[in-house]
Amino acid sequence: MIPYFEITGFSIFGYWIDTFDLTLALAWFVGIHLVLLKAQVFQISEKQVLDLILLCLIFGFVGAHGFHLLFYYPDVLMSRPIEIFYVWSGLSSTGGFVGAGLACTVYLKHRRIEILPVADVMIFGLIPALFIGRIGCFLSHDHLGTLSQFPLAMKFPGGARHDLGGYEMLLLLLMSMVMFVFHKKRWDLQVSHGIPFSLWMAIYAVSRFFLDYLRARDLPMSDTRYGGLTPAQYICIVFLCISISVIISLYRGRKRDYKNTVS
Repeated sequence: MIPYFEITGFSIFGYWIDTFDLTLALAWFVGIHLVLLKAQVFQISEKQVLDLILLCLIFGFVGAHGFHLLFYYPDVLMSRPIEIFYVWSGLSSTGGFVGAGLACTVYLKHRRIEILPVADVMIFGLIPALFIGRIGCFLSHDHLGTLSQFPLAMKFPGGARHDLGGYEMLLLLLMSMVMFVFHKKRWDLQVSHGIPFSLWMAIYAVSRFFLDYLRARDLPMSDTRYGGLTPAQYICIVFLCISISVIISLYRGRKRDYKNTVS
């Protein structure tokens, strides 16, 4: 098992640096750099990408905080509605995906820009950025799981538990490594637009769905559940359905094009 440790922050020249805030800022920096890099490969306008990044930044935080309050802590929202404006206080990654995704979709449809190539570009920066963000979650242990004797469980003072931030960090590291191999070999340029986005989103959604079953239920700040599932699990189901529908649509389109070519 992993010995217990915690790094919530550190001081530099008298200024306190929060670990999660630092990794979140680094995640955005790396994610933006990778998205711009991929946009060049896919020959997508840098201005369009920067517009989308700005939308993701704004509506990602709005969605992350709003989703966190509405579905995880509705009692806090009801008792103190002012909390809705404290966007830095409580964030849900899945809520951020929803907010950013909806904003980008509206933008692309309004500009009549094809969505799938852009989605392939954005996912290339999203997965590594999530990995860096989860490093902060792991170091501060924001997502505690159930008591366990699993070899990768952490020996917390109250007993060994799953550390879901650490598990997701390892998953995203593996996904990022495979993604960079695809990028180096340019394999993602040899498949239909939308396939890389759909596959990565499906892998993440399925993994996150099952990881949420390990979330602690015996702690004061345990996640709210609806019908036995966390709000994030419902969003993961939606993400998986979107991924499958895109892949089916692309398959049918390719099959139709083949028939037209033959005839």
